[in-house]
Amino acid sequence: MPQDSIHLSVNSNDIDQQLTMISDSLHLDSLRRQLSEELARQTAIDKHNTNLSVGIVALVLVFLVLYPLVRGWIRRSHVLSYIKKEFVLNGPKYDVVLALQNAYYKNLDQGERDRFLKRLIHFLKDKKFEYVGMDPIEEVPILVGGAAIQLTFGLRGYLMEYFETIYLLKEDYYFGYYQTPFQGHVNNKGIYLSWNNFLKGYENYSDGQNLGLHEMAHALAYVNFSIASGEDDEFQNRFKIFSKTARPIFGNMQKGNFELLDKYGATDYNEFWAVSVETFFEEPEQFYRKMPDLYLALCSLLNQDPRERVPVIVSSEAGETNSL
Repeated sequence: MPQDSIHLSVNSNDIDQQLTMISDSLHLDSLRRQLSEELARQTAIDKHNTNLSVGIVALVLVFLVLYPLVRGWIRRSHVLSYIKKEFVLNGPKYDVVLALQNAYYKNLDQGERDRFLKRLIHFLKDKKFEYVGMDPIEEVPILVGGAAIQLTFGLRGYLMEYFETIYLLKEDYYFGYYQTPFQGHVNNKGIYLSWNNFLKGYENYSDGQNLGLHEMAHALAYVNFSIASGEDDEFQNRFKIFSKTARPIFGNMQKGNFELLDKYGATDYNEFWAVSVETFFEEPEQFYRKMPDLYLALCSLLNQDPRERVPVIVSSEAGETNSL
């Protein structure tokens, strides 16, 4: 036997144990690799899902922001297209009816007439007319709508969108439990007008009595002060300024001091407002001479001066929510 040869005596059980340990170690390494790979895969999936969720949320937010804008643009384009077509088709007829029976419209120059008619067409598109105890009359929507446009001609908001229906009755009528007949009224159901009294208002356009303007003034106040949000913030703010001049005059009327306005204006402040509107349009020169402060306060509130051929004072402010 060579000197450098060494004989080792190894127990077979030790070898088995060592092999088992090696096998277990390799198995654990495999499990660790699998777990690591699974964890990495799950992390990638979670990251993908998170990115997907963020993307979906972003798309929803973009949709919520853009949808009303796009919808509004489409609606506005549709309305303007309708007005343009209707203006060509029926504008001449409306012009004849108004020029014959509405003194305010008759005094407008051609450019202002065109703007008046376009607003009127938009207003009529937005409203439904119901006839109670009378047959439909072709002139009714034109003249009634004309009273609304006359009142709001200097304002941005002119549709009074809250009111979907205008009711026409042949003559004085009874309403609710009241014993006194009505000529017109406004409530949450709509605007009510007696046709015979409406016509009288425009047949005599210098007596300070005009049912159409009176009830439209109530309607304008209603949509700005009797519903939750109101329709025209600018008008509401101006009305507060107007009231600083108007309230003391109303107080004097309640004490029996009358100058020009109808005594009915002393009933309450809402009636004072409506009576002031009637006189403002029908007797502007006399109104200005006798009550200049109140007259000018109304000019500022309504952004127009009926004494002028072009009544709108600030045209940029009159241009309105609806670009008409």
